Amino acid sequence: MRKRIFCILLVTLLFGLSHTFAQADEPVKGFSITANVNGGFTQYLDWWGGYDLYAGGGVGMRYDFCRHWGVFAGIDYHNAFGISGQYSWSYLLLPVEMEFHTRYFYVRGGLMVGAGLNVWVTDHEREILLFGQSIGLGGRIPLTSADMITIGGTLNFTLGLGKIYEGDTYTFGPGLSSRYGPGIRIGYEHRF
Repeated sequence: MRKRIFCILLVTLLFGLSHTFAQADEPVKGFSITANVNGGFTQYLDWWGGYDLYAGGGVGMRYDFCRHWGVFAGIDYHNAFGISGQYSWSYLLLPVEMEFHTRYFYVRGGLMVGAGLNVWVTDHEREILLFGQSIGLGGRIPLTSADMITIGGTLNFTLGLGKIYEGDTYTFGPGLSSRYGPGIRIGYEHRF
């Protein structure tokens, strides 16, 4: 008799929990907005073989079209500076990434395009366009049902295209600079 009561209670409990989890697994659509700060370092593959540090910030928006998948787009500002402090470069980046996420973790990857803001790589070459790809892995710490802190690592691969100045004229030159580097991103996300 006790075994039957125990089995009935166990089945009832499992049925109740499965109904609760089934509701949580229903497709969730919606928007979220994130403000973030980021930083890391960039390793150059072609120029002098050194690396620069960068720091910046940005905002982004994610649209979840189902429970575990969303698309993210944003705008980031990066300020790269040499270890010696002799130079500083600024970039404006526009990433577009796909994201797979669970409640607390995410994996994100995609493409980016950017513009160099007064990025002189030599005395006669200025980098103006930046193309690249990024991948990231991170987590979310809930504060409320709609607000959370995001913390993640990124790995970027970029290729810069420069203008070569010859006197008062310029041409799009063969001035390509390839680089990669890891970074960290910390943000505040609000879901609607």
